[in-house]
Amino acid sequence: MISTTDDHMGRIMQRLDQHGLTQNTIIVFMSDNGHSTEKPYIKVDNHKSGLPKGTYYGANGGGNTGKWRGQKGTFFEGGLRVPAIISYPSQLPKGAVRNQAITAMDWMPTILDLCGIAKPDVKLDGKSLLPVIKSETAESPHTDLHWQWAKRWAVLDGNWKLVGTADKGQFLANLNDPQPEMKNHLRAKPEVAKRLKALHDAWLDDVQPTD
Repeated sequence: MISTTDDHMGRIMQRLDQHGLTQNTIIVFMSDNGHSTEKPYIKVDNHKSGLPKGTYYGANGGGNTGKWRGQKGTFFEGGLRVPAIISYPSQLPKGAVRNQAITAMDWMPTILDLCGIAKPDVKLDGKSLLPVIKSETAESPHTDLHWQWAKRWAVLDGNWKLVGTADKGQFLANLNDPQPEMKNHLRAKPEVAKRLKALHDAWLDDVQPTD
């Protein structure tokens, strides 16, 4: 999968070079989640590959997130932390690395700013990343970050993260632990969990549609 993506990105960038567009083109490359542990099988007869129903296919099934626990489908850091690259040679620094927390929603206001386009007259959840891109000492544009999918949710504030599930209750993690997200601090730090749950509830009220 990686080598195929690399090949196709190379073809795009080669074409930009051919047309003299590289210096003034914005390219954003970002993964949508951590590695997958899914095991895909062909589920239908007469699959277009010619392979029979039940055949295992694809490159899924493995990955390495270093010290971070989790994978695709979880709200642990191994499922949420992903690579993100932006290239705009004529305007942005090259080869710089940033560690501030961002989210995919930030790309829209960032690109609008880079293109000199006014933001729409609506509330945007994303924040422009230009201050972060231009300075490694800039603050993260988010004081807290939120995720929700089905009956699972998570909120991150600083190094504390609260993960909630319908069937397994809550898990309070400190990302500064030597082995992050392996120890549940819920009983030891109930006041932190309460504060993060209040942040989550306020966010949920803000983003849910109203009648």
